[in-house]
Amino acid sequence: MAFIIEALRGFGEWLLSGLSWLANQIASAISSFFYNFFVLPIINFVNFVIDRLRQKIRGIIFIVITVPLMIREAKRLIEKPSFGGVLKLAIKPLFGYLASQVLGAVIESFLKPITITPPPPPVITPIQPYAPPVAEYVDTARIEDSIELSLREMPTLTDSVSVEDSLTLELARPLAIADSVEPTDVLLIWVESRA
Repeated sequence: MAFIIEALRGFGEWLLSGLSWLANQIASAISSFFYNFFVLPIINFVNFVIDRLRQKIRGIIFIVITVPLMIREAKRLIEKPSFGGVLKLAIKPLFGYLASQVLGAVIESFLKPITITPPPPPVITPIQPYAPPVAEYVDTARIEDSIELSLREMPTLTDSVSVEDSLTLELARPLAIADSVEPTDVLLIWVESRA
């Protein structure tokens, strides 16, 4: 009977690890698809638009300055035809070009190339395959002993504490103690001063 239970448990582990591998592959494919076909194209488009606007800033300024000047001069020329009006109409594009070059140079000195760095592709935390539960066994042992010493000199005590000890010293004056204490050990020292 135990052999059948172990075989079923092995089959369940194999099935769950296969399903977790499949889920990890599907999540990775969806993540890569979304990143490569949505995130990167949008970022590249924004970078392209920003770069093209930066390159075309002088032409945009030229049109913004020249077209209103030309329309105003053409209206004046229609209302009051003259040779000076024709000459002004011919000079306005030159004035717009010079103004656009100066303003474009000033603006471009402040506009540095801007690129939006794409974020790194998302990392999918993989689903861990099935692992059988681990039984935890905790045992405690308590050993208590006591030693009484009557000392006249300042000795150095060295103790390598291993299980769970309690060391209590009652001394008339301080002394040096070297001990490798484990986290579960308790070390109590009382120093009484007798005058």
